[in-house]
Amino acid sequence: MPDDSRRNFVDTIKQLGGNSILLRTIGGRYETLYVSPEYSAMMEDSEEASASYDVMRDIDEVIYHEDRELAQYMLKHCEAPDKSRSIQIRKVTAKHNVIWCDVRCSRVSSGEDEYLYMTFSDITLFKSYEEKIRTSYDSLGQTFYHQDEHTLAMFRVDLTLD
Repeated sequence: MPDDSRRNFVDTIKQLGGNSILLRTIGGRYETLYVSPEYSAMMEDSEEASASYDVMRDIDEVIYHEDRELAQYMLKHCEAPDKSRSIQIRKVTAKHNVIWCDVRCSRVSSGEDEYLYMTFSDITLFKSYEEKIRTSYDSLGQTFYHQDEHTLAMFRVDLTLD
């Protein structure tokens, strides 16, 4: 892609906004072309620090260790192992907070150039609610498990009367 076309492409990506990163693949390596200010804010990092973003360093140092293999797969294939278009991973921000991100990836090819456009949604709040619901459900199940048969029979009758 000629330099003017590449510049126009990057400008178009910048206008999309959101928590995004644009990478160009070069012989198996990744060159960062753009990191959005929103992504920098989500990662509690300065825009200046994000300007030197390195996706491989990100995988090694920022992505939660249990999620690294999944992130590497997404980076290589631009899809999850189950062929879905997104993954959910944990990342550690510049202030050492752990956040959950839903990551989506799109691959764009133009001539010899290949780009990866990645978007990130902070789903930390959703994940905390999900955990609270799971904990409540498990607790409720344990409560019913430990009830005697007479109490459970009365509960079943109450449910069927409405």
